[in-house]
Amino acid sequence: MILLNERLKGIIRILKDTQDYITSKQLADQMDISVRTIKSTLKGLKMELTAYGAELEIKRGVGYRLHILNEEAFLPIKNRIQSESPRQFPHTQKERSIYIIRKLLSLDYPIKLDDLADELYVSRNTISLDIKEVKRLLHNYHLIIVQSNNNGIIVEGSEIQKRICINDFFFQDKMQDFFVQNNVMFSSEYNQNEIRYIREALLHVLNKHNIHFSDVSIQNMVIHIVIELRRCKFYQYVRFDDAVMQQMKEHKAYKAAIELKQMLEEQMNIILPEHETIYLTMHILSKTVMGNEDIRKFDLSYMDALLQKVFKRIEQRFAISFKKDTEIYEFLKLHIPSMAERIRLQLTLRNPLLLENNRRYQFAVELTLEAVDVIEEELQIEIDHNEFGYLVLY
Repeated sequence: MILLNERLKGIIRILKDTQDYITSKQLADQMDISVRTIKSTLKGLKMELTAYGAELEIKRGVGYRLHILNEEAFLPIKNRIQSESPRQFPHTQKERSIYIIRKLLSLDYPIKLDDLADELYVSRNTISLDIKEVKRLLHNYHLIIVQSNNNGIIVEGSEIQKRICINDFFFQDKMQDFFVQNNVMFSSEYNQNEIRYIREALLHVLNKHNIHFSDVSIQNMVIHIVIELRRCKFYQYVRFDDAVMQQMKEHKAYKAAIELKQMLEEQMNIILPEHETIYLTMHILSKTVMGNEDIRKFDLSYMDALLQKVFKRIEQRFAISFKKDTEIYEFLKLHIPSMAERIRLQLTLRNPLLLENNRRYQFAVELTLEAVDVIEEELQIEIDHNEFGYLVLY
């Protein structure tokens, strides 16, 4: 059977639906690729099509036209190109970089640059330039690209950071859904009943243990559980040292995580190691709304002094006093310790309205910049742009 990749399917579709001749320039424009690529692709396609009852007529200076001589012989190709809707190919460096990151995160083995170049229909030199951008993007997650003995490349780094990266590039990114996203680990295999069960199991455990999440946190954790289950099916597990394990087991959230793990194992027919239970515990802790009795063991005595410093800095800079605003005081007193815990656990919340809110509330952004300076210095943490966005809202 002729190997029909997405590009060939698109070209055959256009040729089949065009009654007259079509030039290589017209084809290139519609497929968003170079004329040179079109010509080389059609040269190979012409020979392949003869075995399927079709002839590709090439008239110099006029263009190309597809003649189907035997409908029955052509039927396998016709079914293939009609069964799937055409998909957009990545063509800018940004789109290719996102595609490559998704590809690397979907595989547990090295992939060669030449294979990536063939897959994306670009030169080896173009892919090499794209990889530099990929390395820059992955650096934000403390992940690196390592070259294997067979000259293939693979992503290495913390499994937790890989999962966060998967969340951002598969679930939070607003780019076009290039077909690599339909890898078996991800959306093409997502069963709505499975996702519904994960959500119901999570809500059951949270309600039973009197743990409160925001709507955003519930959705975020459902996504991370889906990622966790897919990664574990490919034996990609998280690892923690004994001190962290013991620390997490002291929280009541650990009991909730055990129950959630058992429900997931029973329904999904999977075994989750103890370290994955700790991972679930961390997510529960990082997303719990403060004020739940004994869910965490935070000493909040330091918050009074911290908030006084924050309010003093803002008053000095903008001549605005928050000292008598009990509402914002209580909100921040509960939010900041939760935020600091998420940052230390490397499980910061993604903020879907980040850019919109930062544009809409520009003065609040200025106030938050002053507050963040104080918080980072006092708590010895680095607040990322997502958590910054939530502070802007407060």
